[in-house]
Amino acid sequence: MIRRVLRESVEIENIDEKIKLTVMDFDGTLVQTPTPTDENKKIWKDKTGKDWKGGWFGNSDSLNLSVFNSPTIPSVIIEYEKAVSDPSNLVVMLTGRIKPMAKHVEAVLDSHNLKFDDYLFNEGGDTENEKIRHMENILKYNPNIREVEIFDDRDPHIPIFQAWGDEMVEKGFLDNFKINHVPGFRH
Repeated sequence: MIRRVLRESVEIENIDEKIKLTVMDFDGTLVQTPTPTDENKKIWKDKTGKDWKGGWFGNSDSLNLSVFNSPTIPSVIIEYEKAVSDPSNLVVMLTGRIKPMAKHVEAVLDSHNLKFDDYLFNEGGDTENEKIRHMENILKYNPNIREVEIFDDRDPHIPIFQAWGDEMVEKGFLDNFKINHVPGFRH
């Protein structure tokens, strides 16, 4: 049977067999993307001949593969490979980047051969609440999912996600919840 996961356009075969949701953040978790430092703005200028213009995380140039190197984070890729090899696992990429950045985020992921059941983006709220909203929608439409595991790098988000997960277990919506803090990324 096929059931909608979250968006009208996303359908996953054998969704009723999925009992675990694995959620992986993009920047600083799956991929060490460049940050808005003076050094990275200098790299931009050296490679393009132009000064950096505008913001960073909402700017497609921050993910320009011909300018910036964005390597994967090996410890997370090991976990990604385990997750995608388990047919009972629904594996999604969930980023704080906004929807207009989708094709650029997916291009970086494609360059590393990273494929997900779904790609979810911030639709205009603060990142942690947007991520929680997306996860709750997935759980609402997929009641067979009884376990959630999250991989994220943002220090301030970890206790927020932990509190949410603990509450979901306490209320009986989940049997297990785990958050994996990926250290080292700077925003």
